[in-house]
Amino acid sequence: MRVLGKQTFALLGAIFWASVMLACGPGPQPGHKEPVPIGWLELPCQEMRFTCLGSEKQVCRTSALALVPADSDWQEVVWLAQGEQVSISASGTWTFDRNMPPTDANGYPGARNAGATIPDANLGSLVARVGDGPPLLIGLQTRIVADREGCLLLRINDTADLEDNEGWLKVEIARMD
Repeated sequence: MRVLGKQTFALLGAIFWASVMLACGPGPQPGHKEPVPIGWLELPCQEMRFTCLGSEKQVCRTSALALVPADSDWQEVVWLAQGEQVSISASGTWTFDRNMPPTDANGYPGARNAGATIPDANLGSLVARVGDGPPLLIGLQTRIVADREGCLLLRINDTADLEDNEGWLKVEIARMD
């Protein structure tokens, strides 16, 4: 299997974004319920909020997509207000060691490392945090309530050495009403 570098991964993300733009148009439309892909926009996290746009026709962004690579540290996804509830679900595969078979967002059952982001969670699992808050285990799907205002950050549960990681997850974050 060929290892994709960060530049190749960024190019793939740009292609993904362009294909979504062609399929969905330039952004959320009235009544549009599809997730808005945000993982490849070069915007500060504070500008990526779940908000309603316009005054006459309320267009609400209620969900977002992010591509989270295994070989990158915390990825900014969307800004959350304190108390905001979101559902997070992931698909795809990645690995914390390119010599290991790929796994999903639940990680490798029983594999632990004292130096991991969450030491008592499976290595390779999807983890999150809000702002500078404590890390939270996400796995394939969970719901969280933001305990503080801040950017929702995602990454693989691993040690600080991410260079031998491969793959990525597609993560949907949906606001809960």
